[in-house]
Amino acid sequence: MRVAILGGTFDPIHVGHMVIAEEARVKLDLDTVMFVPAGDPWMKRDDVMASPEHRINMVRIAIYANDGLSASSIEIDKAGPSYTTDTLTETRMRYQENDKLFFILGGDAIQDFHLWKNPRDILSQAQLIAVPRPGNARIDMSDLEQKMPGISSKTTILEAPLLDISSRNIRERVSAGHSIRHLVQEGVVDYIYKHGLYQTGDTNVRD
Repeated sequence: MRVAILGGTFDPIHVGHMVIAEEARVKLDLDTVMFVPAGDPWMKRDDVMASPEHRINMVRIAIYANDGLSASSIEIDKAGPSYTTDTLTETRMRYQENDKLFFILGGDAIQDFHLWKNPRDILSQAQLIAVPRPGNARIDMSDLEQKMPGISSKTTILEAPLLDISSRNIRERVSAGHSIRHLVQEGVVDYIYKHGLYQTGDTNVRD
């Protein structure tokens, strides 16, 4: 099998995440793209608003109709901060030796990949799939190679539609009473308002 992990806070999951997952699945002939919401994201601890349970529920709602996408609570189910190296190790144990793992990350995140916990171990376990970010479309592999020799051979750059959507912006729109329709799956819109996520005061605007 060819399995890709797409990690993140998914606070909330939005159509930009879905597009990236589908483009990776199709272009790289993946059997599944696994969404892995972070339980205690060490890089974004002050930027997470919804509980882990709400975030994985929204992921499951968003991917429900796509058999090529899946969700894992592997990081939510354990205590302490979430590290990619540990997630890959645990995921590898669930698959056969000849199954191939991929790890999807943004073009901004890969710039600091050499600073992650055990980056060499990550590269030994998975092929990286780097996705350029809107407004910063070029990923400088020569710069990355200087920071971490050998990373180029372990990285695939995924050309996908660049949608300038962020979870932070969606949270701000909900808080301000602005519509988020078509930015997230309709079922996720329903979930956000049903559970009062990201809302302040009397904010309860959907359309």
